[in-house]
Amino acid sequence: MGRTVGRASAMIDPAGRTTAWEYDAYGSLLVQTLPDGSAVRTEFDLDHRPVCMTLIGGRQWGYEWNTFGNLLAQSDPSGAISRYTYDEYGQLVEHTGPRGASTRFDYHPDGNLAAQIDALGHRTQYRYDARGYLVEAIDALGQQTQYEYDRNGHLTRAIEPGGREIHCAYDADGNLSRHRDPMGHVTQVEYSALGQVSRRLAPDGTTVEYRYDTEEQLIGVVNERSELYALERDALGRIVVETDYWGQARRYRYGAAGELLCSTDPLGQTVEYRYDWLGRIVQKRVPHPEQDEALQIDSFAYDRHGDLVLAENPSCRVEFGYDAAGRMIEERQGDDFTIASDYDEAGKRIERRTRLIAGGAVVAHTVRYTYDALDAVTSIQIDDTAPVVLERDALGQICTEQLGAELRREPSYESGGQLASQRTLLTGTGELFAGEYTYDANGELVEKRDSRGGIERFQYDPVGRVIAHLDPAGQLRRYLYDPAGDLLKTHIRERRTADAVAAAKAGTWVREGEYEGCYYAYDRVGTRECLAIEVDTSLPGLRVQQVLARLKEMRGLPASITVDNGPEFAGKVLDCMGLRSRRHAVVHSAWQAGGKCLYRVLQRALPRRMPERALVRLNAPRQAAD
Repeated sequence: MGRTVGRASAMIDPAGRTTAWEYDAYGSLLVQTLPDGSAVRTEFDLDHRPVCMTLIGGRQWGYEWNTFGNLLAQSDPSGAISRYTYDEYGQLVEHTGPRGASTRFDYHPDGNLAAQIDALGHRTQYRYDARGYLVEAIDALGQQTQYEYDRNGHLTRAIEPGGREIHCAYDADGNLSRHRDPMGHVTQVEYSALGQVSRRLAPDGTTVEYRYDTEEQLIGVVNERSELYALERDALGRIVVETDYWGQARRYRYGAAGELLCSTDPLGQTVEYRYDWLGRIVQKRVPHPEQDEALQIDSFAYDRHGDLVLAENPSCRVEFGYDAAGRMIEERQGDDFTIASDYDEAGKRIERRTRLIAGGAVVAHTVRYTYDALDAVTSIQIDDTAPVVLERDALGQICTEQLGAELRREPSYESGGQLASQRTLLTGTGELFAGEYTYDANGELVEKRDSRGGIERFQYDPVGRVIAHLDPAGQLRRYLYDPAGDLLKTHIRERRTADAVAAAKAGTWVREGEYEGCYYAYDRVGTRECLAIEVDTSLPGLRVQQVLARLKEMRGLPASITVDNGPEFAGKVLDCMGLRSRRHAVVHSAWQAGGKCLYRVLQRALPRRMPERALVRLNAPRQAAD
């Protein structure tokens, strides 16, 4: 086989899994054998260039070269071919994609790229200084972006289309130390002796600090409130304990090969992982969300190519199918819902079909897509309805949306790409409504004018957070953030017990706070346990509307709804998780449907006689560990 001195022929990891390599006499890698016995094989021509690569499962990639070693063609497992053309200097001058679209390249005499002409003829130009640094780019609409550098080649100034400027400064080691945005806001960065970011000073004066161990591995982040997020590592640098800003620890355990075996959250819930010989997850074991001391098992299976073909748990089974190129062509959810897809030569999805079996009836829909030479979508058609047709400018921005035979929308854009205006027009009628948008130098929306909705205005702080909103009715709403940028300010309430583990499991720890008259409570892992709102019950309809407005803030279906000084509905009308009666199933379905359906269920369920003001609590179900 020839000499292979100095080349690794096999690697056995601590778990006993072996990866092996075979070479030819010239040192070219012929075969890589994976721990499960599957192999990746490569064939070479007489000049030792790869001409065929066979992946596990048999998918093949092909390559064709010229005598100078330049790649002329590449074919994927589906047979789609991309081709490349070069000039006498070996510079790429044309690329032709699988659908025949061609992109061309021009060069300056010194070899720098001078222009790129896309398949639609749109030209982008580039200009350089004597050192070869890009100093100007002119896009297909003629908009210019300019760049300036210091003597070390670091970018110091950029002038974007529209005149917006950013400025950068660097320390003696070449690290970015100062950045000034177009509004003049300055961000400063400090570094450790080994070049790690140690401190960041934001434009609003707040700071974030980063701490490292003697190996320069991150072990802590101190936020703007001077709270520490700590990371503990083992001798191999792996994170074994992660303690959040509120002192709650998540622990990790690893296998001999470095794979994560389990993680335990602050509530003591452990998630376990099982792997196959290639290191892919085949099983995930999590605490059951409804049964104490029970596990819920998520299972995963893969085909011979390594693609995920099955994901299932006790609640659901999802299967996946792929084409020769590894693109997903079918997703089957249980026995009643299927998504199928077709693709063109370039790998763009051209058709998506869905099929749902519900109540003995079959509901099927087809969505079709067409693309231009740049692979940007130009039309979307649902079933046999008239397609939505999209026209684009030279930058690929949508300039016309034909929504039907008589209805269209016409957007326009700022030089920075932000939406500047939008008109909706009806043939024979003219403009139905229009919107205009104004931005500050940082590209943040400061005003929105709607021909029907009125005018909205926004104000931002130096780090880009909205601090004031003036709605069309003239009502001003202000937002006050803490130093870390949170609107909701929370504190920890804890009942001390002798057994800390039992206390965690018993839920004696809670992080709580109020914002805009609404009470929020979180458990140790950050899951919201309760959302409560004070309801004005003097008007029967209003009390339900106010509760409904907050329901969308719960993640998933609440376990129960409680009214202070009134009944708790768990096990009765609004036991939303138990589904112990037909009425419960109605609530669950109503939650899925939302809107008026849920409104009617709540209206019937809430007590008819309540005090004029009552506190309604939405109690979250117990969550399975992540």
